[in-house]
Amino acid sequence: LAEPLEAESQPTRCNINVNRDIPAGGTFKLEACNNPYDVQPVWEDCTNAVISGLAHVFENTVNTATQFGLNIRVTVERGDALTACWVSGIGGNFE
Repeated sequence: LAEPLEAESQPTRCNINVNRDIPAGGTFKLEACNNPYDVQPVWEDCTNAVISGLAHVFENTVNTATQFGLNIRVTVERGDALTACWVSGIGGNFE
């Protein structure tokens, strides 16, 4: 996200849904951060949770900023895929 989503407290889990088509040979990675306002945010790999349709429970419990929030980033690489790789929408929730 260009700007983190604000929260009242530090998120402890998130459930992210990504509409996508990543054919064989392409790669998909989703990372989430539950301390995006810190000087050194901690990014956690949530790819397996997203692929499995499960919530990701954050391991990070540190937040040094005065503000709380959540941010995500998606990385898609075409690699050796023979057809287009795409992402058409991202949604979800966090607590």
